[in-house]
Amino acid sequence: MSYDNTCKYLAEKYPADFARWLLGSETSDIQAKKQEALQLILRLLTRRFGAIEPEIEQQIRTLSITQLEELAKALLDFSSQSDLVDFLQKSLFSCSSLRLCAFA
Repeated sequence: MSYDNTCKYLAEKYPADFARWLLGSETSDIQAKKQEALQLILRLLTRRFGAIEPEIEQQIRTLSITQLEELAKALLDFSSQSDLVDFLQKSLFSCSSLRLCAFA
């Protein structure tokens, strides 16, 4: 069995263990960190711009941890919700075109 097939088998048969091995961390830890980052970013955005549209909030919820960290840095320079929309369009485009969000 080739290395790729072995990895595929392990990912399908033991997804949590494979993710832990691959990422070097507990998947529950990763999810907890993502949830904390998400809550903080949503609070900051709401405080800065008022209510966030549900479609925009849903797009934010699809971001990976890395993208959330980038958003946290970028939102300090946002002057309007249109800056947020632009950021999301760039982030989601790069994610889908490069397939970088498999472990989001």
